[in-house]
Amino acid sequence: MPYSPLGRGFLAGLTKRADEFPPGDFRRSQPRITGENFDANLRLLTGLEGVAVRVGATPAQAALAWLLRQGPDIVPIPGTTRRTRLRENLGALDVQLPSGELLQLEQLFAPAASPASATARPVSRRSTAESAEAEKFYTNRISYIMPAPDRGRPA
Repeated sequence: MPYSPLGRGFLAGLTKRADEFPPGDFRRSQPRITGENFDANLRLLTGLEGVAVRVGATPAQAALAWLLRQGPDIVPIPGTTRRTRLRENLGALDVQLPSGELLQLEQLFAPAASPASATARPVSRRSTAESAEAEKFYTNRISYIMPAPDRGRPA
């Protein structure tokens, strides 16, 4: 299970250096956004943004879509406190990543290419049947988690 699959907001557009957060904010101590780690991760984000633009998705959706295609044992669970972000994250189920884009993301985030992912383990590809099964699993739970807008609940 990928922990914090959107990098505590970094892959969703929160691109601040650690020292830009107020004193006492836990993110000030996050190594991924300090010094040269921030610069390296910003380069990775730029590559992800390029893929996202080409497939008509947000960077967060592209990242989650890539994770969903890594294997049946990979289940990203992004945290959020906003319904708009929940809808955005669920949109990853509809993102189609052509093989060229998948390859680019694999190369971009390969452990050898990314100091931040040096401890990452290689994962297997998810088959089409497994992807369909995962989509069905998530889709069946969406109506429970996020009721249809016409039920009078706030957006």
